[in-house]
Amino acid sequence: MLLVTVLVVLIFSRAGNSRIGRAWVAIREDETAATAMGINGFRVKLIAFALGATLAGVAGAVWAHFQSTVVPEQYVFAGPVPPNSTFLVAAVILGGMGTIGGPLLGATLLYLIPKKLEFLQDYQLLAFGIALILLMRFRPEGIVPNRRQQLEYHETGQLDVPGATGLKDSAVGVTKAEA
Repeated sequence: MLLVTVLVVLIFSRAGNSRIGRAWVAIREDETAATAMGINGFRVKLIAFALGATLAGVAGAVWAHFQSTVVPEQYVFAGPVPPNSTFLVAAVILGGMGTIGGPLLGATLLYLIPKKLEFLQDYQLLAFGIALILLMRFRPEGIVPNRRQQLEYHETGQLDVPGATGLKDSAVGVTKAEA
C-alpha cells in the first residue's frame, strides 16, 4: 500500500511539473487565455480525466485486493466508517487543493481527529462539519496551500507584484479588491 502511494505521488508530482501540468494550471486559471496561447483545452482536459480515472481504477484495484471482495455497500457517500466519499472530499479540502502533500496530510488528520472527538458521541459529525466550515471560511486554501494560492491569500491582503521593490512609494502590492 505504501509502495502504491509513493508511486502515485511520484507520478503526479512529475506530471504537475511537466508541460502538461503547466497546461492544467493555465486551463484552471483562465481557459480563454490558455487557448489563445495555443493550448488545446479539450486535449488537456481529456488527459486530466484519463489520469484521474486511472488513479481511481488503481485505487479500486488495491482496495479490492485488500478487502478480498467488492460489494456496493462499501461505496457510500456518507457512511459511518471511512473511507467514504465525504471523507475523501474533506481530506482534499482540509489538506489543500492543488498540492500533492495536502490531501495526504488531510487524510492523515481525518483518520486521527475522530478518535479525539469520541467524547461528543452523537454530535461527532456535527462538530466535524462545523470545523470544516470554519476552516474553509478562515483558511480557504487549506492547511498546505499551493504557492499561487498562498500569494493570493497573503496575510497582508496584497498580491505580490514582481519588480515592485524599486518603487519610491511604500505601496508594494495591489490589494485583492484592486486586482
